Amino acid sequence: MVSINAANIIIDGPHPSDSRWQGKLISQTSLYHFFDSHPRGPGENWPRIAIRIDDYSETLVPANSGIEMQYMSQMPGSSQPNVARPVECIKFTAVIWKTQKQSERIENVVHCNADIRMNEATLSVGALTNYASLMSPASVSSGQVRTFGPKSPSKLLPDYTQQDNRLYTTGRYLFGSLFTQLGYRGPLDGDPRLWFINLAQKSN
Repeated sequence: MVSINAANIIIDGPHPSDSRWQGKLISQTSLYHFFDSHPRGPGENWPRIAIRIDDYSETLVPANSGIEMQYMSQMPGSSQPNVARPVECIKFTAVIWKTQKQSERIENVVHCNADIRMNEATLSVGALTNYASLMSPASVSSGQVRTFGPKSPSKLLPDYTQQDNRLYTTGRYLFGSLFTQLGYRGPLDGDPRLWFINLAQKSN
């Protein structure tokens, strides 16, 4: 168990056996360290990636919007035991746009807390908040239309509904790990080449 952004997370363990979470790990796809292999040059907006969230653990969208104290890092002197978050996963589909006409679709990608590696870098809450405010360049934007592309929407994350906010906040350790495994530094340097079609509103 480790603390990521002050929450207790069990990581680096066996992937869940539940058939719901069977699929490809990020590390088993061409998404892995993709942006490390394709650094952005001045004014460049290719290649780019669109992600659609297809499923997620229900515990990632808690009934109330308050901080779930039982999962927070134990304070010095506290008599309360450390409790780790349960096994939690997101499943998504990604489309990599190598050029405006050449793409690769990758389905059934699953990322769970057990898939986070012990030596993996983590992103701060501030960096993840920064990503939520990133915009696409107007020259390559589809505006409010959120699709697999090739054009990216004006905002890289959709406007938050209450459920979206809870998913992105509660699951920030998973989203941060997803960014890290993709080699994506947009939360740190403003790279606009990754966007989400949806968050908590699952695809049909």
